[in-house]
Amino acid sequence: MNRAHRSQLREILLHVTAVRNDLEKLHWEIGEDISINKSMAIRDHTYAKFLESKMLGVQGFMGKGET
Repeated sequence: MNRAHRSQLREILLHVTAVRNDLEKLHWEIGEDISINKSMAIRDHTYAKFLESKMLGVQGFMGKGET
């Protein structure tokens, strides 16, 4: 990686870090009692469980027609 690319990457990482910090501040300001990382993990887990339940529902429905 040449010097110009490293400089651009460093600049991008600084912007990403600033945005992440702003999101963290907003998250606390709106009254969340947990960090943004934990909140996102809960959201992802909940969404995965939702998709899993939908898939099981479809499989169950399809299974009834096959018997």
